[in-house]
Amino acid sequence: MDTKSEIKAVEAWLAALSEAKLLRKGLANSQNKEYVVGGGVFLGVDTSAPDASKIEIFSDPKNLPTAISSLLGLAQNSANFHPGDPKKNTTSEDFSQYINKVDQSPFFSLTDTARKEGMVSSKDYDSLIDSIVDVYKGVLSDSVEAITNSVENMAKNVFSQEQAEQSEDLFAQNVIAMSYNNDFGYPIVTIAYTHLHMETQKDGKSSVSSQSFLVTRSTYRVLDAKIHAYADILSGQDTQDVEDWLKSMNTNDDTKSTPCIKTLLKSAVENSKSDTLVS
Repeated sequence: MDTKSEIKAVEAWLAALSEAKLLRKGLANSQNKEYVVGGGVFLGVDTSAPDASKIEIFSDPKNLPTAISSLLGLAQNSANFHPGDPKKNTTSEDFSQYINKVDQSPFFSLTDTARKEGMVSSKDYDSLIDSIVDVYKGVLSDSVEAITNSVENMAKNVFSQEQAEQSEDLFAQNVIAMSYNNDFGYPIVTIAYTHLHMETQKDGKSSVSSQSFLVTRSTYRVLDAKIHAYADILSGQDTQDVEDWLKSMNTNDDTKSTPCIKTLLKSAVENSKSDTLVS
């Protein structure tokens, strides 16, 4: 692809993000039985200068961590994917849109995928966590502890709450790994998502739950040279540092507050009861 074609590709991606963002602002999130919890992990050292200008963020290699989180932030904002903000009411549809924006980005190149499915019983989420982390082996083999902790927080966020008789949950795990913290030798972005189906059967005082799950992972190479080459175009976009990116990705697991998932599930149950009474 020549330089003119690359410039057009970059401009087209940015324009598509803006158009999608405006379109989704006019659409109310449809009621969805899938509830999204998010996790974000940054691996490596954030060398970015906190006072860097926008052009420096995308042109200076030391600011690459902020450049990456900013590009992911553009995809998030376009798709309205904000699992860290309970007021945004993030749905699985928003996550799908986010994945599409990352796939289409000229600054990320898909290099690897993995998939695993299985069953968890009696709220034993340890095996679920092991299965999710297992899809990272060979990609981030030296950094599984941070990922495990993040996945555990997501699992606890769901399993500690009162569940409806059936629910579908989506764990969206995002990882930014700098080159010295992965097995490829260059910066990568890894997105793993877990579809978790839960059923709860109550018999007197007993409660039995079963969960089937499907884990899918996609790994993208960060095309840092291209980011630097088109810094002048990218400097016209909003930016966010790694800390803000982590906040936007991580669903609040503060047990003192009421997670949005619990509220949504209770609402679904109440609506179900109302429908039954009406019929």
